[in-house]
Amino acid sequence: MRWYRGVARILSLEPETSLAYLYGTKLGEIPHLREKKRKYSGLLLQTLFFLYRHVRRISLRKMSLDKARPDFLVVADTLNQMVSLDGTVDSLRAKPVVVEALAHRKFLKDPEYRNKYRAIRFGPSDIGKCVYLIALRGPRLLRELKKKDPLLTEWYLSEFLDIYIYLPFFLSLLQRSQPKFVVTSNDHNPLNRCLLAAAHYLEIKTVYLQHASVSKLFPPLRVNYAFLDGQSALETYRQCEGNLSKDIVKNYPIPLVFLSGQKKKIISSCSSGRVGVALNALDCVEEVIKFVDRLASQGVQVSVRWHPSQKNEDTVRIRDIFKGNSSVYFNDPRTTNISEYLGSVGYLVAGNSSVHLEAALSNVVPIYYDFKSSSSYDYYGYVRSGVALKAESPEEVLGILNRDKAELAMNEESIRHYSWTYKTEWQGREGELVSQILVRLLNQDSRNLSNMDNLDYTNLVEQRPGLEVS
Repeated sequence: MRWYRGVARILSLEPETSLAYLYGTKLGEIPHLREKKRKYSGLLLQTLFFLYRHVRRISLRKMSLDKARPDFLVVADTLNQMVSLDGTVDSLRAKPVVVEALAHRKFLKDPEYRNKYRAIRFGPSDIGKCVYLIALRGPRLLRELKKKDPLLTEWYLSEFLDIYIYLPFFLSLLQRSQPKFVVTSNDHNPLNRCLLAAAHYLEIKTVYLQHASVSKLFPPLRVNYAFLDGQSALETYRQCEGNLSKDIVKNYPIPLVFLSGQKKKIISSCSSGRVGVALNALDCVEEVIKFVDRLASQGVQVSVRWHPSQKNEDTVRIRDIFKGNSSVYFNDPRTTNISEYLGSVGYLVAGNSSVHLEAALSNVVPIYYDFKSSSSYDYYGYVRSGVALKAESPEEVLGILNRDKAELAMNEESIRHYSWTYKTEWQGREGELVSQILVRLLNQDSRNLSNMDNLDYTNLVEQRPGLEVS
């Protein structure tokens, strides 16, 4: 039962409500989590939903890595995380280091990703440990969640049950493989937080690569090394310092931060007049349909791209309504990456989404339009900072399309505030930049990194790309 002593120790340092961070600590501050009823609600359906999501990942053999003691173990939980890690993984694999990469099997249908990542799968012992933890800790967890907020058990119990499979799984995997660095691009999903908690418990160095715009609702930044896109993300994370109790964060390292630019691959836009409409999973689909219909009625070519986590009924409805409309195209994120999509449009209309920054970096004109999302207006500040134009009606968007594109150029300093590499030698090479720094950290780690740890958070190292890497 040594595994249980490790899991119990981790949970004593960081409880389930912290590992399932957004649900356990921020449910009251995220309106859409309270407003949209989940398809599977209630104790029984949530438990069955948990089982359904993981049953396809069960194998008769315990999972092990190809090589013992890899230099870097990279783990991705979503398609967006994989896209953000892609350039760094490619660049690391071109160097004399050992890299192992794991991801959810549902994102490995593309041969390109199958060659880079191995599917996370659970063996019989992982399932046994999960059942044991649910039986031992589940009743207490249920009482705590019901007392905290009944919605936590009615709608989100499966998110908390995830901890009981991910935490022992990663603790066992890391103990056996002993990687020198664990790399992830998310710090608030249960899978990622369990991975980081297990790595910290085993004193394995942790690395975080920002994969999208960050929010002041995120947990405090607690990894050994963080690669943030720009100054904006750093300032936002400084506002997150009080989001977990000091008793929890005191157990984790204070990060050394590098500002390394937006890490998704970017393709410069063509001179197309086509308008991209990128949905957020929180957008009102009715408003999106009305907007697209209005632009298409004026002869504007519109390319609609939904979010990877968009409900299937939403995408089917959009396809059905505009089926046969020669002005409306559809773009599926599962088959076309965001870079290729932005390379096919000249303008991008979206609500609260990181895609505005990616559009600006691709020389696509970003236009902020609120499709009656449940989140705050201009949540990431792209309009306020001058990265995106604002439009409050389809007519205002049409007015922007009729203007000379040269008049619509975004402010360079505003964009660089979000992506530090913009218009530098490292733009488009952010994955290479991160990999070079990681290899240097790896080489230093074999001697002594003590002088780089335990920095005062108020004086985080903010490295300008090119100064740290020659």
